[in-house]
Amino acid sequence: VWFGYLGSVRACPSAVREGREFVNDRPGYVERVERLLAARSRTGESPAFSVSASQLSRMLYDRVGPILTRIGVYTMNAATLVASALIVLISVIYILASPRPIAEGFLRFLTPQQAERFSAVMQRVSAQMRKWAFAMAVGMVAIFALTWILLGPILHVPYAFVLALLAGLLEIVPTLGPVLAAIPPTLLA
Repeated sequence: VWFGYLGSVRACPSAVREGREFVNDRPGYVERVERLLAARSRTGESPAFSVSASQLSRMLYDRVGPILTRIGVYTMNAATLVASALIVLISVIYILASPRPIAEGFLRFLTPQQAERFSAVMQRVSAQMRKWAFAMAVGMVAIFALTWILLGPILHVPYAFVLALLAGLLEIVPTLGPVLAAIPPTLLA
């Protein structure tokens, strides 16, 4: 428990610092794209598209503007989804940590024969759930560590810690999580 607490204390300042740097560096990305397009046009290479980054951002804003009016609804739906997921996660942790009160509640409604069978099944299910939760936690930590090492010291991708943290957290989502976690570092690289 203390190791997890100390790790989170060290991780939070890094995540906040890298998150701030990313937000502060966002205007620099537009400038880099404009310089790249200008350099390609000076060397005679035909750019992939003949629009400056500022014109592109204006066109996107004009097209996306009507959608932005609905952002509040989408944000509330997303907040509700996150809150629901958090409640489910806390409930699962509680049940895995102490399944006895819930099992005893179900046993009150069963006959003695059914209660005996239910108790045996619940013990097996509880053991499997604990093994699954442990394996998932190990997988999330492994993905975080490997992603951080690959993106930080090896590839020198900015915001490696935050991206690795995102990859570790999204590891819990089957199939889609790793794909979603790969998008931000790919765009930044």
